[in-house]
Amino acid sequence: MYYAIFCKIYYFFIILYIVGIFASIYFLLNKSYWDKFDFLRDDRLLRILYKSIIPILVIGYTWFVAIPIIRDKPVIDSGEYCVQEGIVSQAVTDGGLLGLFKTIIVTIDKTDYEFSVAYAEEGITKGDIVNITYLPHSKYAVIEKP
Repeated sequence: MYYAIFCKIYYFFIILYIVGIFASIYFLLNKSYWDKFDFLRDDRLLRILYKSIIPILVIGYTWFVAIPIIRDKPVIDSGEYCVQEGIVSQAVTDGGLLGLFKTIIVTIDKTDYEFSVAYAEEGITKGDIVNITYLPHSKYAVIEKP
């Protein structure tokens, strides 16, 4: 079960990363796309600024998402996930762009940890004791009641 969930997360982010790289290359090299905009045609500095937005986003994505999930791939393949038991201090909440990503805060040994939720059982609320099976670098987790 965990392998399928974590593989789905892994492949989703890797495909998104590859699409971002191709989009970045396309918009950097395609002059005809930028010529469609009158305000960019005559202003070289503004054109450079607009052309650099997607590569900067891809670099940020690489640092904060792609590298941690790639570092987790050996853990996914081996099935030796990190497992902890803790108390929910903030229930599952929607976050990120358009609420697409969910997070949970769990207290383990009097320290709060925030995990990105890959899967969570229904009905988990603040104060519940939960088992957290997670990836060590990206912090994606499966949250279950014991």
